[in-house]
Amino acid sequence: MSTVIQFLIVIGAILLGTRFGGMGIGIISCLGLGILTLFFGVTPGALPADVCFIILCVCTCSAVIEQCGGLDLLTAIGAKILRKHPKHLTTLAPLVMFFLTFFAGTAMVCFALQPVIFEVAYRNGIRPERAMVTGTMAAQCAITASPISAATAAMIGLFIHYGHPEISLPQILMVSLPAGLIGVLATSLFFMKWGKELDKDEEFQRRLKNGQIESPKIVELKDIGLKGKFSLGFFLLGLIYIVLAGIYPELRTPYAAKQPMGMAATIELTMLLVGAILVIVCRPSVKKLASSQILQSAVTTMVCIVGCTWLADSFVAANKDVLLETFGSLVQAEPWTFAFVLFLMAAIMNSQGATTRAIMPLGFALGLSPLALIAMYPAVNGFALFPINGPAIAACSLDRSGTTTMGKYLIDNPFQIFGTICAVISVSLGFFIVWLL
Repeated sequence: MSTVIQFLIVIGAILLGTRFGGMGIGIISCLGLGILTLFFGVTPGALPADVCFIILCVCTCSAVIEQCGGLDLLTAIGAKILRKHPKHLTTLAPLVMFFLTFFAGTAMVCFALQPVIFEVAYRNGIRPERAMVTGTMAAQCAITASPISAATAAMIGLFIHYGHPEISLPQILMVSLPAGLIGVLATSLFFMKWGKELDKDEEFQRRLKNGQIESPKIVELKDIGLKGKFSLGFFLLGLIYIVLAGIYPELRTPYAAKQPMGMAATIELTMLLVGAILVIVCRPSVKKLASSQILQSAVTTMVCIVGCTWLADSFVAANKDVLLETFGSLVQAEPWTFAFVLFLMAAIMNSQGATTRAIMPLGFALGLSPLALIAMYPAVNGFALFPINGPAIAACSLDRSGTTTMGKYLIDNPFQIFGTICAVISVSLGFFIVWLL
């Protein structure tokens, strides 16, 4: 009975935190931990330091690149691809968005490309909703396929923490990258005929006739100088090194050392070294880094991860025997059922990184194999289940044609439908790839 009450406190604290949004989830989660400690004798576990350090280092480097113009160059490349092939926008937009997030490690880059997607769709008579939904959601789903995202950093840290150092970045990407990419493309094909064509949409035609729809202006792209090109190229070299260092441990073995550095330290050091060299060579405005949207997002994510993870870890550690006895046999017999837990908690917590670090330990506690957890990793993309996702809200507001909406009812939200279908396909493919391995 005590375990049930504690579980309700955990869920209640997280749900209460969602009402405050952002950092509120992490802060209110600490209130739940305080209750468990004071009234149920739960001993607080260790803070997730490695994950937070990786997030801070990666986002610091990304903020430097942003100041140098590297992210603008990445966006400009994506925009040129979309404008060159407008007829394939519904499937091309998600592909471009997916790889933007893959390289940047954050879905924040989607905000820069959303106006371009709307402009290209509207000017070519394509229902904007299709590309806005597929592009926005692809950027979010790519988080689990990115080698430097907060969620992937959390996965690496968890395998080390739970005694599986042999499972590292290459093994994770070997499953999550193809599963995520195929899932996004397959779901995008489903959306190619989503909604009515603009010339047959009565509501759109009525608004157009009444002058309620403003034709989008051509989004002007910034001129990218040598600093922007150098910063992006140098960052990509660092990214390639991180992936290769995961495959070949000798690449991360310090001079005269017997043991290689851990992947967490390798990612942290590489990102900060890239950032440091760019600061010296490109001379970006260091004072503006603190106000960067990327770093602000990083702080919010870290607070969420600290609060939610501390609460969840402490609960799982205190009730491990009860959880294993109650759910262990079921989850081990049907491991895919744990994907539903990840999907639902991601929708509540609205963060892949926080969900991975807070909920994945429950999978370890229930005795699931590391490969099964990797297969279910894309399930943390369930953030669109409820209409509280920032990029989705931004997509709706940018689409002045009015075709992109959250739906009239919870079950007809196109962002939720895309996320659910993509998660099902990606997790299924994940298990298939794991079976092949």
